[in-house]
Amino acid sequence: MKPLSRVLCAVGIDERSNQVFEHALALARSHDAKLLILHAVSPVVAYNRGATERVDLLRRLRLRAEAAGVDVRVTVQQGPADEIILLHAKARNVDLIVIGISRKESRRGLSGWIAERVLRDGPCPTFVVPESSTAPTMFTESVLCAV
Repeated sequence: MKPLSRVLCAVGIDERSNQVFEHALALARSHDAKLLILHAVSPVVAYNRGATERVDLLRRLRLRAEAAGVDVRVTVQQGPADEIILLHAKARNVDLIVIGISRKESRRGLSGWIAERVLRDGPCPTFVVPESSTAPTMFTESVLCAV
């Protein structure tokens, strides 16, 4: 199995971002991997809408990663979230994508569709953090592989 050297963490500006980030941070720390935090700004809203919250959240995530001793890079780009995630995953040759999904968003067809597209078209494995997940997963005991 190829060791992780680059973990891409795709976050939105919502309460779920912390859970997704915690999983990505734990994986990056345990593998001494670089953590790439990515936020895609929707192309249908003004780039400066929610900018204060976005900057604050991403700054806090970066500081938490640095405090944990993880090499971190934060990127914000405007465009369709699935396309931005796939673009950065391919361009940065990441080993793992960490993305979240919630029941509410999947009913609206947002996050569920984004995660599905990333799973289907991603250049590497994708770890989808479910809404019910609370503690980071380390995969040390067992993994279920459905084929």
